[in-house]
Amino acid sequence: MKRFTAILLSIFTLFALTACQPTPEAAVVVQKDTDRMVEQAANMENGQTLSDLSIPEGRYVLDNETAGGRLKIHVDTKVRKPDVDSIPIRKAAITVFTQEQVTGIFNYLFPDEKPINQSYIRETKADIEKQIVLLRQRLEDKSYLNNGQTEDEMLALIAAAEERYKTAPETLPAPAASDGTMTLYEGQATDENGISIAGETSRFYLLSASFDGYTRGISVSTAFSASLRDLESANHKSGVLSYWDNSTPAYTTKGMLRTDGSSLPEAAQGKLTISYDEAKALCDGFFAAARMDGDFGVGAAFIVDDKGTGLVDGRWENGKYIEGLKNPAQNYAWQFYYARMADNIPIMLNTIAGGSTGSEFQISWNYEYICFTVDNNGIASVHWMSPIAVGDVVQENAVLKSFPEIMGVFEKMVRVQYEPMLNTRYPDGNIEINVDDIELCLMRVREPNGDGTTGLLVPAWVFYGHNIATHSTGEQSFDFSGGIAYRWPQAPIVLFAINAIDGSVINFTWGY
Repeated sequence: MKRFTAILLSIFTLFALTACQPTPEAAVVVQKDTDRMVEQAANMENGQTLSDLSIPEGRYVLDNETAGGRLKIHVDTKVRKPDVDSIPIRKAAITVFTQEQVTGIFNYLFPDEKPINQSYIRETKADIEKQIVLLRQRLEDKSYLNNGQTEDEMLALIAAAEERYKTAPETLPAPAASDGTMTLYEGQATDENGISIAGETSRFYLLSASFDGYTRGISVSTAFSASLRDLESANHKSGVLSYWDNSTPAYTTKGMLRTDGSSLPEAAQGKLTISYDEAKALCDGFFAAARMDGDFGVGAAFIVDDKGTGLVDGRWENGKYIEGLKNPAQNYAWQFYYARMADNIPIMLNTIAGGSTGSEFQISWNYEYICFTVDNNGIASVHWMSPIAVGDVVQENAVLKSFPEIMGVFEKMVRVQYEPMLNTRYPDGNIEINVDDIELCLMRVREPNGDGTTGLLVPAWVFYGHNIATHSTGEQSFDFSGGIAYRWPQAPIVLFAINAIDGSVINFTWGY
């Protein structure tokens, strides 16, 4: 159940990433005028066609040091662009998982015996009676004041509990087999005593805790505001789908090896018996079951194991890292990160479960994230967050900045983005930026004058790779974004993104 708890926690967690950075034309990133950008993309005087971008053959290599050698920037990669004649600009919007999609996925993952549908938000008359007694006690002794509540709020909570009591069952119904139908659950956040907290409400679709013998489960949460405009409930706007199999090993990203499936490392031979193509076919079948086949492609694939390259986690002592015991991994799996496609063009690959949270005045809109883990027994886990709806074309053939112009922006602005971190986060340390993939793809940006739920898919140059921060103690942090960092490298993250139309930096946090 530990893994399931972590999955549920991840559903309701948001991640903040890099801070707002200046562009070459302005002191700070401002919300782009998307109408003007679309007009610019239509004028041939503003750039080049896709075939005339002066993209170098072979590998692009760059090595820079700034800030007295404390910031090192390495680029060594082929430059990728989509195999199309032109790149359009399309509309995009927040969307959620439909019942038709969920039913198809549910039946694909559970073709035979159906799991039991366990409700997580349920109470009997006896449960509510206890709450009413405690609420009245708090009202009488005025202990509610310690929580910043008012007498009127307490009276409202008591009235609401009494109303729920009228329709609550005497006993909980016996669990029944699920058919994949999503159910609307309405609940209210409670404190450590089970007492409802004024103003802290939650409402969401949850097909969850569906187990066969408490082993496998699927959870789907969607937006709980019909209008999608209630900023108070912004944290739960995006759809989240999770599937897990607790009978599988706990695979780790430590030591994950990027692969194209052409070969296996010696340690995995004889242990990972399902082939790359067979594992990928299972993932593709997942989308086909949701009637979304052809809409997605593998953006990156890895081999993971249950020990992390044979090392039990070490520890830090007095600023030095002590390696753990070297025990060989017993189980291996394929891990696939998928990207949505539009017009045969991949949309930016997000390998972090989050990506664009917006401000306190905006509806939350994370970048889409899709990750499968497949081992010898089949699909071990699926995590799919923040699906988007690809809309109409607003510009058929976007005019783009040349690749040399884009790299000029990168060389200047990557310093602006990372040098301040040397003073704020690592005053006595250094940062190393390693770019190992540059891709021209589509990236979603917000429409600043909209309601926060719509945006545009625009051509963008995305720089993937890793960052390494070395502290003064010698301790290292990897792939940090905002307040999040890791003790070992993860899948390549988005280090930098540049709008291919106007050369402006796309802020990964705010989404413009």
